[in-house]
Amino acid sequence: MTDSAQPGSIERLLETVQALAAARDVPAIAAIIERAAPHYPSEAGIRLLCALGDAGTIAATNVQRIAELETRVAERTAQLEATRRELEVFSVAVAHDLRAPLRAIAGFSQALIEDDAIPLGDGVRRLERIRAATGRMTATIEDLLRFARMACSELERRAFDLAPLAREVVDELRAAEPARKVDVVIPGALPAHGDPRLLRAVLATLLQNAWKFTSRRRDAWIELGARDGAFFVRDNGAGFDDAHADRLFAPFYRFHAAADFDGTGVGLAIAQRIVHRHGGRIWAEGAPDRGATFYFTLG
Repeated sequence: MTDSAQPGSIERLLETVQALAAARDVPAIAAIIERAAPHYPSEAGIRLLCALGDAGTIAATNVQRIAELETRVAERTAQLEATRRELEVFSVAVAHDLRAPLRAIAGFSQALIEDDAIPLGDGVRRLERIRAATGRMTATIEDLLRFARMACSELERRAFDLAPLAREVVDELRAAEPARKVDVVIPGALPAHGDPRLLRAVLATLLQNAWKFTSRRRDAWIELGARDGAFFVRDNGAGFDDAHADRLFAPFYRFHAAADFDGTGVGLAIAQRIVHRHGGRIWAEGAPDRGATFYFTLG
């Protein structure tokens, strides 16, 4: 191959390589470089090989970037699908949970309308029940909105300390019930990496539950700590049947009657969603009247 023939050959090769680079066919570009190398010992050939190498590098970089983008898109698609399924389950649970207060409102309102001779005291009691039913509906709707916000908000990960956040939550609980005496153990530091705002919500749910379910213990205690790579919140409260532990995180599921302990049954579902978004897991161990321990990890 002569030098006079090289420019035309170089141009054709460059056109071929550019087409292959656009198609992200790195193996084909490498094969062309390998075949062309012995035939271009001149300065023009060196320029050609440099150009071919540049094209191959660009193509390889593009392939890597596209592969990374495809991976991120696949991960995001999986997250959105998981969120969609969770919101479907949550919506069904909300619809089911709203029926009881709606029936109560309809029934007591109808009784007030139809009974002209109703004593004032009975009327007030029925109005109180209506007010209580609307309060339960409001709490349920607010929890639905909380769940949706937690599912869609962006994570802002950073290194931080869980212990001060836990102390803030406990201070709020003590301020709300100053007469209660609960021994709460929180270590000096609990290093973590994640979104502080969302993980504070997890701590708030677990500590509020522990506070609530120890309300009938005269010697109530709550402990927050970390062991074997997992954070935990332990208490000596009402506990639960360990055989049904997997149902704890279902939206609106409650082990205990509303008359015994208040709440909508949504907090743990939200906590689970937050932990899963961090790439971790959350689980619980317990026994009736022997307390409970909730564990969670962060990815």
